[in-house]
Amino acid sequence: SPSVTRVCIPAKHNGLPVVSIAGKAFVACSKLTAFTVEKGQSVFYASGGVLFTKKPVKTLVRFPNAWPKKAYRVPKGIKSIGAWAFAGQHTLRALHIPEGVQSIGDYAFSSVGTQVAVYVPDSLKKIGKNLFQGQKSNVPFYGSEKSKAYKYARDNNVPYGIVKERKPAKQTVKLAKPDQKNAEGIPAANPGSFWKVPLADVPNHGFNTSYTQTLTGYQKNHTDLLLALDTVWKDITPDSDGKTPSGQDARTGLYGIGTTGSKTVLRGYGRNGSLVGTRVVSGNFTFSLPGAYSLGVSGGSETALRILPYEPVTIAGTGVLPLSPDNLHYDQDKNAVQYFVCPFPYSTVSFSMPNYMNIFSYSFWDVNNRSAESSPCYSILCLSLEDRYLIPKCAQISLSFDHLDILYQNKAFTCAASARYGLKEDYGKKVYSILKNVKSVMNGVYWPEGEKISHITVRVNGRYPSSFDSVIQLDDAFAKFNKRDIVSFAHEMVHAVDQTLGYGLPGCWLEGRAEYISRKVCDKMKVGYDKYKAKYNWKFLSDRDKKDFFRYYYESVNVETTYPVGYYFIKYLCDTYGENVTAKIMKNIANEIKANENYRWSLPAEVFKKCVTKSTHPKVFQNFVRDVVNKN
Repeated sequence: SPSVTRVCIPAKHNGLPVVSIAGKAFVACSKLTAFTVEKGQSVFYASGGVLFTKKPVKTLVRFPNAWPKKAYRVPKGIKSIGAWAFAGQHTLRALHIPEGVQSIGDYAFSSVGTQVAVYVPDSLKKIGKNLFQGQKSNVPFYGSEKSKAYKYARDNNVPYGIVKERKPAKQTVKLAKPDQKNAEGIPAANPGSFWKVPLADVPNHGFNTSYTQTLTGYQKNHTDLLLALDTVWKDITPDSDGKTPSGQDARTGLYGIGTTGSKTVLRGYGRNGSLVGTRVVSGNFTFSLPGAYSLGVSGGSETALRILPYEPVTIAGTGVLPLSPDNLHYDQDKNAVQYFVCPFPYSTVSFSMPNYMNIFSYSFWDVNNRSAESSPCYSILCLSLEDRYLIPKCAQISLSFDHLDILYQNKAFTCAASARYGLKEDYGKKVYSILKNVKSVMNGVYWPEGEKISHITVRVNGRYPSSFDSVIQLDDAFAKFNKRDIVSFAHEMVHAVDQTLGYGLPGCWLEGRAEYISRKVCDKMKVGYDKYKAKYNWKFLSDRDKKDFFRYYYESVNVETTYPVGYYFIKYLCDTYGENVTAKIMKNIANEIKANENYRWSLPAEVFKKCVTKSTHPKVFQNFVRDVVNKN
């Protein structure tokens, strides 16, 4: 039952001992928070609300779907993750599987409702089938290149992040000396003449607290301004024992980002009023004044500051953020947090970012207000490790803070690429030629006439190939522009065109269209591609799947089968009802979305089925099983 919150595994049922659990027994129990076992139960045991067994090896049998915490570490000594173990889970964000676990069972992450970052050990020897069946989104794996999961991820199109191992470092925090850079030649300040800026009290938001102040209205004849921040952040003021009200050790330093229209002098003052750091800045800037809790500002007709009470790391250009135990703090859920101040292009940054981390970003545009592809800005990043068990293992997180250059642009298309690739206008024109062929092939045949296509943006920025909101992001391989990759270019472009209508269509439909149409594009452009077999092995479909094929088609997001199921169904439609049948279906979908805007994000099963059958046959899905699946 979906309303069940706790399940007790009995010792006996109908007089017989309970020795096994059916595969999908608890998948639908969306409010289940804990398992317990009845006294006398000899096979299963519960620990911390999780169900285990010792026979034949120590195995995690079932994990409650509504686990109350975000991160979980499988206990040491467990050898196996059972079949269906995390099926239906929708609250967990990070799962740490320790060394010693040797297998993950079939359907272990079936119907998982949220992205769960899974750290996988090198000890894995076996990974079950259909691991992600029925999911809305994939479960990304993280581990070393030695893990069996690494090959599994590559073979099954599963995101995989490589964690670089390291020995835990000692806590050796050293306070930086006051930075006097650019201090030479700056006139001495007269604190008695400061114009004190009235600061509103900032609520206590712990380590995420920041304060933004535009100073234009206070600047008169370059009068020095004073922002006395030690009265604002009461949560960072230490007591006699050197502890803050939150219980954390006191940290020193005043750090932030800002913009200014002309030369500005920043002066940092310590608690005793002594000058501890001076900077001259112009335009966009980041600053750090160690030991400062008050800030004197002079000059700069458009000076704006964002101040943060923690020490940042400032990185320009492509770089690596080291995860340092010396700079980690812990929130109330014991997640580790580290802070950075980084300049990078807004919305175009390329993250090689593990899903076991949160990232909070507050961005400032540059004063020239250029387009997103070419406009650098400064951002404050807060990286939060949801999987705190990885702290001793992670050596670094790789982030690309590359300026993106616009290579080619017109009213319908933009191509931008990371500066590190050194790509030129001719690359952008090549990519645009593919898009023109995609539109030419789709128009009126696979795309309904009269439906406007959104502006398509292609960004070669090192990201895992994806498309959202008609923005295509591509990884390093695409920078080489191999002609055999044109099928992949075209595949993502079909997705970008389809997103003009919405995002709530079944994965089989979207991937099938992209696979089928991209190959038509390659035929038109006379380039090679990997062809689908004339006949396909459909043994992965169970008898239930064949009997209720529409349900399987609509719900399946299994990366191992979505592409071929989608491709062969689209091919069947075109062979049976004509090449323009999918354009008619997409027109039906467009009309439904225009009538109900909510369908843009989630098209109900019955509505999608109506859109397909209206232009084909009431039993078209079962006819596909009859005419294609059962004949192969």
